[in-house]
Amino acid sequence: VGLASAVLLPIPAVWAIEHLGLFDHFPGLPFLVITVVTTLVGRLAAGLLSVAVSAVLLMVYAVPPAGRFASARPSDALAILLFASVTFVVALALASKDAARKESAAANSRIENLATSLAGEHNTLRQIVDQMPVGVIVADEGGRLTTQNARSRAILEYNYEPGGPIEAYGSDVP
Repeated sequence: VGLASAVLLPIPAVWAIEHLGLFDHFPGLPFLVITVVTTLVGRLAAGLLSVAVSAVLLMVYAVPPAGRFASARPSDALAILLFASVTFVVALALASKDAARKESAAANSRIENLATSLAGEHNTLRQIVDQMPVGVIVADEGGRLTTQNARSRAILEYNYEPGGPIEAYGSDVP
C-alpha cells in the first residue's frame, strides 16, 4: 500500500499543477503532503520513494519548459535539491518517530511482563514465608520492617507494623 501510494498519489498533484494552475507559486507543497501521507502509511521505504518520485515530477512538470525533462537552470536545480532534502528529512523524522513508538510499546510490554512476573514471585515467596513453621521477621537494607509471618506473631505475641524502622520498637518489644 505504501509503495503504491508513493507512485500513485503524485499523479493528482501533477494534474492539479498542470490543469488547474494550483500551487503555481509553491508547486512542491502537494508533493510534501504526499510524502508525509506516504511515509505515515508505508513507513520509510515508501517515504523515500515518494521523495524521489516527487523530485522527478517537479523537475519535469514544474520547471520550465514544463512537460519534459529539460536541463534546469542552476537555481531550479537547487530548488529541487532543497525540496528533496526537506522532504527527505520530513520522511526520515516521521519514520523514526514511528519506529520509536513501536520500540517504546515493546519496552512497555516487556516491563509489564517483568512486573507481572515479579509480583507472582513476590506472592509465592510471601506464601512460603507465611507457611513456615518458624517465626520470620524481615527488614530491608535500610532497617525498615517488611514482612512478619503468622508464626512470629504467635511466638512474640506482637504484630510489627510494616515499613517502620527497627529502632522504633526499642527494647520494650520482644
